[in-house]
Amino acid sequence: MLSHLVIDDFNYFLGLLGLDHGDTVLPQIQWEYPFNFGRKKTLLEAVEYYRQNPTSNSDVLQIYAKSKLFIIEGFTVLLALFVYLKQTLFNKQK
Repeated sequence: MLSHLVIDDFNYFLGLLGLDHGDTVLPQIQWEYPFNFGRKKTLLEAVEYYRQNPTSNSDVLQIYAKSKLFIIEGFTVLLALFVYLKQTLFNKQK
């Protein structure tokens, strides 16, 4: 969960720098929720947009697979797997 929070913030800053493109440059995770009610209008607009323009699961997967976030998360998962296997094999050799 922590890695998702960090990667979401990293992706947000990539968007601010113009390295990741999207319709809006907003983080998925709102750290100040429920104390910030300023996003309520934006949230309601997003819900209305997706009601009028439904998105299928394959559409979401295509968007995700083309994003830089997919590469970052994939690299993180492979790195974690490498560290886990290295520690597991190292402990078995002792």
